[in-house]
Amino acid sequence: MMERRRQEYHPSTDHISGPDAVIIEFKVQSSEEKERFDIVREALLQIEEKNCQANLVAGGIPAEHIRKYGFAFCCKTVLIGDGTEGNQA
Repeated sequence: MMERRRQEYHPSTDHISGPDAVIIEFKVQSSEEKERFDIVREALLQIEEKNCQANLVAGGIPAEHIRKYGFAFCCKTVLIGDGTEGNQA
């Protein structure tokens, strides 16, 4: 099941749920001022700050079964990170 949350404060957060769940935050790098690694960190921080996992946990999915990914797009390239040290693709 995929639930797309369209809310004013985080319009691009997707939740994919089942026995496990994935929360994905998409960010677009609008300039070269920041590194994509920083954009990924911002996306992951936004997931935490907005407590995006609350509905999933309330729905019975254990927090340890929820994976969180930040995507940073710039032109035709993307960096994906899950917040673990050195784990960006």
